[in-house]
Amino acid sequence: MWLFRFLLFLLLPPTSSGCVFCTQPEKNLTGRFKKLCEEHRRATNSTRCTRYPGPNSFNHFGLDEDDVFTITEKTHRVFRILEISRDRLKIAAYWDWLHEVKLVEYAHSVMCPPLCMKTKILYNCTVCRLRRTKCLRDEICYPGALALHKAMWTVVFFSIISIALGIIVFTVECWRNVMRLDGEAEKKKNKE
Repeated sequence: MWLFRFLLFLLLPPTSSGCVFCTQPEKNLTGRFKKLCEEHRRATNSTRCTRYPGPNSFNHFGLDEDDVFTITEKTHRVFRILEISRDRLKIAAYWDWLHEVKLVEYAHSVMCPPLCMKTKILYNCTVCRLRRTKCLRDEICYPGALALHKAMWTVVFFSIISIALGIIVFTVECWRNVMRLDGEAEKKKNKE
């Protein structure tokens, strides 16, 4: 599982930071992020506040509209807690966790089967609009696992084998019962 997350992490997270800033402009997440980062940089004497660029990293990527809203709301609440507690050092931990864990999970859930089969309308983080996006291939979503169509054919094969074995067992048992009944009927005739 860690290998899958790492591979998906390499493909997706750098492109997904813009999604947090797409919706609900009244919450001013961009300005609040910059302010928290600036305070973090001053407190730690570093040039960057996180491993990931903030709202300036808008590459091609998409998330479900509900997930974008959820991420935005969660980020707003975390920023509010950090602002109230005046604990500016935790912005890096939250932002890195968001990119390395949550965005990867959301992306996996909406861009991989069974929720996404060929294409899906997702929030494009580059332009902050809904766009039709191709789903990820099974090999990317589930590395090392059978592709869904292979798994389906495996299930179909074993179902057919089970039905055939059931018919054979039924036939044999019926034949044995018929033979037993014939044998009992002959014994009755012989006794009479």
